[in-house]
Parts: sequence; structure tokens; C-alpha cells
Amino acid sequence: MKIILHQQDITIGDLTTPGNILKGLSKKNSSEKTIHLFPEIFLGGYPLQDLVLDKGFITSYQESLNDLDQSFKTSTESNQVFIFGGPSYELNEKGLPVKIFNTAYLAEPSKGIKDIYHKKLLPNYDIFDEQKYFTPGTKNSFLKIFGKTFAIIICEDMWHSTQHQVDPVSEIHQQVISDKISLDGIFNISASPFAI
Repeated sequence: MKIILHQQDITIGDLTTPGNILKGLSKKNSSEKTIHLFPEIFLGGYPLQDLVLDKGFITSYQESLNDLDQSFKTSTESNQVFIFGGPSYELNEKGLPVKIFNTAYLAEPSKGIKDIYHKKLLPNYDIFDEQKYFTPGTKNSFLKIFGKTFAIIICEDMWHSTQHQVDPVSEIHQQVISDKISLDGIFNISASPFAI
């Protein structure tokens, strides 16, 4: 099995480039089982800031996500899976957000896209203001991929500190012990500023 980390420089608000990258990769036949990992908020770009609240963006974003879901459902490639980030919304009857989550998605050819994890620790210091926009997740996520079991977390979830009430990595560890899960690894998708 191969794991590929995709570092991407996505323009904030761009909904076409990420979708085209994922569609293109999902159509390439691969004889080797491959997991593709993309950054948090890959769909839309990070940080979205107030754009994540814009009704026009929300509508376009959901259309793009649905289009991508259909593309994966019709793909026949079976040896590739994709984990990427994007916002997910709970909307009211007027189409306005009640809750927004910083979400990890799993995309599998012939199966489509599913929401698999919501970021628990929302940084609110330095250049980060995620608590303004996002609701923290509460559940762990374990995925069975190609016969292996992986947990998924997003960026800050890896770096528990005294400013956080919960420790996602410790919670995974506790669940692994209590549920006797044979864990093969943890994936952390992140879009923090970085240097090579």
C-alpha cells in the first residue's frame, strides 16, 4: 500500500481546482492500493474566514461537493481512496448556517464521498480564529482502508495544550484500549503555514 501526501496551494474560494484534482486522480487506474491525503479545507481553501458564512459560497460549495460525489460514484477505479478537508454545514430553512464543521471527507470510487470526522480543537490565537466560524466535533473516527485501521484527526487535534479542554489523541488511545481496536496509524490532515 502507498500513502501519498498532497501539499496544495489552493486559492481561497476556489471550488474548481480541488475538485478537478480529485476527479483527475480518481480516474487514473492504479494497480497499487493508494491512499491520497489532502489538507484540511482543501475544498475552498484555508483559511476561508468570513467567506465560509457567505450564502453564495455555501450554495456553490454544496453544488461542487455534490458534483464531486457523483463523479466518485461513477468512477470504476478501485485501488485508490482519498481523504481531504472541507467545511460541512447544518443549515436552517433559509439556507443559512446553524453549525459549520471543519470536516474530513473520505472519497472512494464507486461509493462517493462521506463526512468522516469533525475537527475537535479549534485554534483561536495568532493567525487562527476558527472558534468564530466552526463548531467543534465530539467523536473519534476509525476507518478500515485496504484491510488496515486508521484514525483521522485534523491539524490542531494533534497538539493538545492547556488551552484545550479535550485531548483528541488521548481519546483515540483510550478508545483503542477500551474497544480493543487494532490501530495501524493516525492520519492528520493540516493546512497550517508550513516550510519545506
